[in-house]
Amino acid sequence: MKEKIRVYSFLLCTGLLLGSCGGTASSTATASASPTATTTSSMAQSSVASKISVVLDQTTLALKVGKTGQLTATTSPAGKAVVFSSSDSAIASVSKTGLVTAEGVGTATIAVTTADALSATCAVTVTDEDVPTMPTSDHELLVSTGNPILEDEKPEGLSATKDAKTGVTTVTWTADAAKDTNWKNDVGFAYDAAKASRATKINYQIRANKAITVYYKLVDESFNTLLEGEKTISTTYQAYSFDIPVAKRYLLAKAGRVMIYIPKSGTSEAAGTANIANVYFSGDAEPGIEPGAYDPTAHSVLYEYEFAHANDNKGDYIDDQTTGKVAWAYSAASGIVITNADYNDWAPLTFKFPENNAEGTAIDYSGCTLMVIKLKASAGVLFKFRNGWSADMQEKQITADLDNKEIYLSVETTAVTPWTTVAQIVGSYRLSGYETGTLTTTIESIQIVKDKA
Repeated sequence: MKEKIRVYSFLLCTGLLLGSCGGTASSTATASASPTATTTSSMAQSSVASKISVVLDQTTLALKVGKTGQLTATTSPAGKAVVFSSSDSAIASVSKTGLVTAEGVGTATIAVTTADALSATCAVTVTDEDVPTMPTSDHELLVSTGNPILEDEKPEGLSATKDAKTGVTTVTWTADAAKDTNWKNDVGFAYDAAKASRATKINYQIRANKAITVYYKLVDESFNTLLEGEKTISTTYQAYSFDIPVAKRYLLAKAGRVMIYIPKSGTSEAAGTANIANVYFSGDAEPGIEPGAYDPTAHSVLYEYEFAHANDNKGDYIDDQTTGKVAWAYSAASGIVITNADYNDWAPLTFKFPENNAEGTAIDYSGCTLMVIKLKASAGVLFKFRNGWSADMQEKQITADLDNKEIYLSVETTAVTPWTTVAQIVGSYRLSGYETGTLTTTIESIQIVKDKA
């Protein structure tokens, strides 16, 4: 009995040992571990699949400075939050919604990233913005296209150069120059009075590398100020326009300059760069009236001399003492044109005011205050003029600043006596320095006027 027990125990023990080394026992262990391994693998796969990915609708984008472009991000799963960023916001900045703004010339990368750190990128290339052009209608009123003018005592570190190809004037200044402007950091642009005299506005197109305050002045050749003020300019070209005060427009009759202080004194202590594309006048109005001078808008015309009679009926209306000295002729398009070729002496042309007009109706001169001659002449003419055969002579010199500009010669006239009250003009005298050469005068109108009530 004991031997049977030992054999049974041995076989049992042997079976247990075999189970622990492989066979059925090993298979049972593997089966029990399998569910755990399968669950771990599924979780890993699920984790990868649940990560938020993103793509952009554009991988490259080309913009001009100051322009914008929209990038659209699409996520998977759809509608997930993303974050936009720029590798260089000085070149291209980007908003939370993917709107890219071109800030400066160069290249930058815009990235969009998900919460799982997956991303997509777009390469942005920014080129310089186009140089603006002047409005076509204002091209005749362009400020001088010569080189910019700098003060003799300009701050050290301030410079201005003009690109011959683009016409853009580039102004640069150092930090020291910005600190020590002393109101000597203006860049000037000369203007021609002949082109500017009818202007009503001054305009300039300008930008800077950052928003800065500039100061501007419009002055005549004697540095009388017509206009001044300040403006904050941006990093892209903008056109700024300023009205010339009506009371100061008469100063445009003298050549002058536009002065732009960049930056305005005391407003910046940093180095910078600005570009001035165009400085120009605009508008078209009768030349401004100097205080105390004749203002046609303040008067009513009682009678205007009928130049047609100059050809039709000389003897009745004109006393001509110019024969053989200076020549003259009537033109319906322009008026009476007097040509003085080298003569320098007394040679008057006298216009008589009649009793009746061309229709035979009596002319009412009552209330008159002035006789006014409107004309333009070449530089060098010395006018003598009066309103009566024996009245005192007045003079007007046509200097270079008045060359071929419309002007008014006026004489106080409180009563008109037909055939005795006259407009006598002597255009045969010459200013010193104009002893030779041909001088031309165009008389546009001769009027008797009265003050408006």
